[in-house]
Amino acid sequence: SADGALQYTTYLHGSSGDFGTGIALDGSGDVYIAGGTDSSDFPILNAMQSVKNGVTRDAFIAKLAAQDGSLLFSTYFGGSRSDIIQDIALNDAGQIFLVGYTESTDFPTLNPIQAGLNLNQCFCEDTFVTKLSPDALTVLYGTYLGGSFEDYGQSIALDGNDNIYITGRTQSDDFPTQAAIQPNRAGQYQDEDLFVAKIAADRGSLVYSTYLGGDNGDWVRRIAVDEAGNAFL
Repeated sequence: SADGALQYTTYLHGSSGDFGTGIALDGSGDVYIAGGTDSSDFPILNAMQSVKNGVTRDAFIAKLAAQDGSLLFSTYFGGSRSDIIQDIALNDAGQIFLVGYTESTDFPTLNPIQAGLNLNQCFCEDTFVTKLSPDALTVLYGTYLGGSFEDYGQSIALDGNDNIYITGRTQSDDFPTQAAIQPNRAGQYQDEDLFVAKIAADRGSLVYSTYLGGDNGDWVRRIAVDEAGNAFL
C-alpha cells in the first residue's frame, strides 16, 4: 500500500528457472510482468502460446489482478530457441510493448524493420521489439533489430504518441543506424556499446538509431522518455 503495508505476495513459477525482468501497471492497477522461463510447466492461463517452444528458455507475459494478485492471463512467447523479455510498457489503451533478445529464427514478427535473425557471422542473439493486444493474444507489431554479433535489448519506453524508444547493448559493427549521434561502434572486439533507437508508432520504421559508447564496455539498464520525447538513459 501507499504507506508500505504488504497487500499480497505470490510466487509465479514452474519446476525450472523463472526470471521476472519487467513490470508495468494499467489504469486499473492490474500488474503486467514479463521475463523468461526454462519451465515447461510454467503457470499458463488464457494463453496465446500455451506450450514452451524454446529448447532452453521462452519469454513469458502474465497479468495479475490489482486486488489480490490472482492470475488473469499468462502465456509463453517465443520461437524454437532461447528468448527472454527484458522490459515491458503499456500505453493508455492497455496495449503491451516488449523488448528483449532472441536467438530464434522463427520469433513472431509483423510489419518488421528486420524480418529475420541476422546470421551473417554467427548464431547470435538479436534484439526484438513487439507490440501485443491488451489480452496478449494478438501480435500487432514485431521486429528483430540487430547486427552480425550479439545485440541485447534491455529497456523500452513510450512517448505520448506511442512512439517506441528502446535501449540495449551490442557487439555488432553493423547494428542498424539512422540519423545517428555516433554512427560507428567504439568498443574494441567484444566490448559492447550502448544503442538507442526510436521507432515510429504509425509505420514501425526507425526514426533514429545510434551507438553510444567509448572504447571499452558500456552497459545500460533502463530508459525513460519525457513529454517532449527526450530520452533518458
